Amino acid sequence: MKAEEEQEKEREEFKSLAKELHRDVDFWNKITERSYDEMRKELEGIFGKRLNLFPETHMRNLYFMNFLGNHDRPSSEKPDWLDREKFRKGQRFARDNIAGLFVGQLYGLFFLLCHEESLKSIIVTQKSHTPYLAFKRYLSTGQRVRNWYTEDPWCEGTKAYEDIQTVKRMHLDASTKVNRFDREEMESKSTIRNPHCPAFRFITDDFSRMLPPESLSGLLYAEQSKLLRANAKRINQSEMGYTLFGFMGLPVLFPDSFGIYPRTDEDLENFCYVWRCIGYLLGIDEEMNICRGSLEDVKARCRSYVDDMAKPAFQRLEPQWEHMTRCVVEGNLYFVNACNFETIVLCIADVMGIEMPIFYSSLTYSQRIKYYLHKYFIRYGLRYSFVRSFVNKLLNSSFDKALDFDDAKIAELKKKSTSSPLHVSVGDRRV
Repeated sequence: MKAEEEQEKEREEFKSLAKELHRDVDFWNKITERSYDEMRKELEGIFGKRLNLFPETHMRNLYFMNFLGNHDRPSSEKPDWLDREKFRKGQRFARDNIAGLFVGQLYGLFFLLCHEESLKSIIVTQKSHTPYLAFKRYLSTGQRVRNWYTEDPWCEGTKAYEDIQTVKRMHLDASTKVNRFDREEMESKSTIRNPHCPAFRFITDDFSRMLPPESLSGLLYAEQSKLLRANAKRINQSEMGYTLFGFMGLPVLFPDSFGIYPRTDEDLENFCYVWRCIGYLLGIDEEMNICRGSLEDVKARCRSYVDDMAKPAFQRLEPQWEHMTRCVVEGNLYFVNACNFETIVLCIADVMGIEMPIFYSSLTYSQRIKYYLHKYFIRYGLRYSFVRSFVNKLLNSSFDKALDFDDAKIAELKKKSTSSPLHVSVGDRRV
């Protein structure tokens, strides 16, 4: 009984400290005038040792969410730590495992879109809220990633180099657009009319048990979200840093679940190094680059992202999340034989160690069978080199064909999208 009272006392003290830390708007408004170390020193002067209650990850997020991406950094500027041979080895590993990594990237989008403010920034661009728009967006994203796995992104004239420039311009344009909206405009322009979310209640009922009631990580995430809504810049260094997780985090944390086999720690570290370099080229500060350091350093940051940011976010999902992730899945099915929405939800729950009894019971037998077939094929089928080689070729061929779709095929996909319940309007724009 006494132990429980002590725990409750500590919890209340933590709540009070968290609210006090996030409430000082003037302090956070002036944060860009200080370095991270200066900010931390000043906060230590205010809160003393109590500041150590907050994870380092959380403190860095609070600081770097006030800074935009370094879009002005010349792509010809190479970091002192650049090791081209390590980069090429990482590229080769990625090409050899492109199918499993593509599945991990697809799952990763479900993680990136679970954050309310990031999701709104994506919706505002009005480039992925229908199946056809999602097809266009993620086909081009997948092709850029393939180019980054095959060419030198520092070499002017290569597709990889040009793709870096394109993505930097897209980030800058999107950031400029969303940061000029006030709160009311942002809400209006990021609202999907009648989102299609038939499974939302079942998913959220299961996800609601992801963390204990009033967990400290959930509390911190809620306070951070309030600060982001009120004060921080959109498409900031913190968001950009953790966007890398969507491309590499899950396969690095759970390689067996994506058929990444055989592999060594050196292979995985080289793969992370590729994304460290891509992040640098896209304007992510080294301090917020989730892929910097050793493999264990990277894994620790990825685990922290899942536990301290993704899980609390999954407990606070909005119906728009299901709509947008369904668009991602259906858009991908337009050009590649990917898995369905229900399968991905169950698979991401698996990697997080979350049981989904309510959602699972809502599925048809066909959906359950598809889930098990996908899960075990990816986990065990891709371990065989001849299977992996065949699936890699099939995936690459699907991308090549989709990039060469003629006008008739594009018209067919647009018509298919129009007839989908996912074909909806955003804000004051009608589709």
